[in-house]
Parts: sequence; structure tokens; C-alpha cells
Amino acid sequence: MDGDPNARKRRVLIRAGLVAGYWLAQGLLVMVAPRVISDGVTLDVVLESFRDPEYLMLMGAWALILTIAQGLMLLPARRPFPARSRGWDVRLSLAMGALAGAGLIIGAGGVAHAILELCGIEISGLEPGVLLLLLAGVWACLTPVIWAFCLRSKLPKDSLLARTAAILFTGTLLETACTIPVDVMIRRRHDCYCDSGTFLSLVLCASVGTFSLGPGVLFALMARRRKRYLMGYCDACGYDMRNLPRADRCPECGAGWKPAEPGSEPRA
Repeated sequence: MDGDPNARKRRVLIRAGLVAGYWLAQGLLVMVAPRVISDGVTLDVVLESFRDPEYLMLMGAWALILTIAQGLMLLPARRPFPARSRGWDVRLSLAMGALAGAGLIIGAGGVAHAILELCGIEISGLEPGVLLLLLAGVWACLTPVIWAFCLRSKLPKDSLLARTAAILFTGTLLETACTIPVDVMIRRRHDCYCDSGTFLSLVLCASVGTFSLGPGVLFALMARRRKRYLMGYCDACGYDMRNLPRADRCPECGAGWKPAEPGSEPRA
């Protein structure tokens, strides 16, 4: 029965277990991805990722950062009816999306570095500290641009962020497809591969793809739940309209809350 508290507890536990399992699998994937990209998919390579304490600490920290950024992006999903107001939860989510976009831009720079190297133009490799500074600079420039572009949209929070996650995932696929041919040529020329631009690009693509996939799926599911939920609540302010099913407008904010019926004239 839907009102059974035990049934609700079971659903909550199942959802919590699924989320925890997803984040655990994601963390393991992020931790082994650099070694797999560098040395190939073998059991020895995967096991070696967990035998090196320094590597384990470094990639564990990266997986934790990725998970925290995902959690911040998912903040608007804590409510069943995301309002159209653009609060700081949406701005924070878009800032996390901008961080992922900055990672793709840095990855594209890594591919450009590899192409110049193939053309015989020697450019010194970038140190991790310099890469972090570049990432922070691109993120700081990209975030206000994304805010200005996305916050003008009239889409609900979940739909807006689902679209953002979908764009990030699509960008990841496109950049990966562009990186692989250059990566093959780099591997034929060099024995040491871990400091190449294509390696950096593939690692960032794997991170951004993992980051955007979970929120993209969840926000799409949230959009469906939102449609069911708003059959009894005002879309603009969330006012409970279940006792006023025949009202054309919300008494709280005056918005036309009911979805247009087929064949009816649209509301002004």
C-alpha cells in the first residue's frame, strides 16, 4: 500500500543503496581509468591501480572531488517540484557544470599540444600546478557566461540541468572521438605516454563523462516525477492545489497552474 510507512522506508533504503552503489562504482572507475588509458584493459593493470599507495591516494582524492561536485550539481533534485526561480542551488549546479566544461576545454588544449608535437613544434609540457591554475582561470571565465545564458531560460530547474548534463556528455563523446586518432599517432612515436596531451584529454573526458552521466539520468527521471507531482501543485510557486482542482489560476501567485487541455485555447 502506498501509504504504508514500512513500504516508504523500503523505497528510501533501496534508493539510498542504489545511489551508494553507483557512487562506489563511479569511484572505482575513476581510480583505474588513468592506468587503463595508459596501459590497456587487463586484470594486472586494474590490480596494479590498488597496489600503489601514492597513486591510490591521488586518484581517491580525485574521485572524492568528483563525487562532491556531483552532489553539488544535484542540489535542486532534493525537491520534488523544482520551481522556475533561479536560486543559488541552480547557480551552484551550473557552476559545477562550468567546471566540467572547463575540464573539456583544458583537454582540447592537450590535444592541440599533441598535434603541434606531431608537426615538429616542440612545446614544453605543463606541470600539474600550471594545469590547475589554467583550469581555475577557465572555470572563473566560463561560469558567469553559463549563468548569463542559462538563467534566462524559462525551463524548470530539472529540465535545465538535465540539458546541461546532456550537453556535457555529448561534448565528452565528441572530444573523445577527436582525441583517439591523435592518441594513436602519439603512441606510435613515444614509449613514455603519461605526459602527453592526449593522455590528459582522455583522462579528463573520462572524468567529465562520468560526472555528467549520473546527473543527466537523474534529472531526466526528476522531470517525469515533476510532471506527476505538479498535477496537484502550482508550477510557479508550488502552492498545494489539490483542494482546488477546478481553479484556473493559483490563489497564491495568480499563475495559470493547470496544464492546457488538448484542443483548448492557450492561457494568456
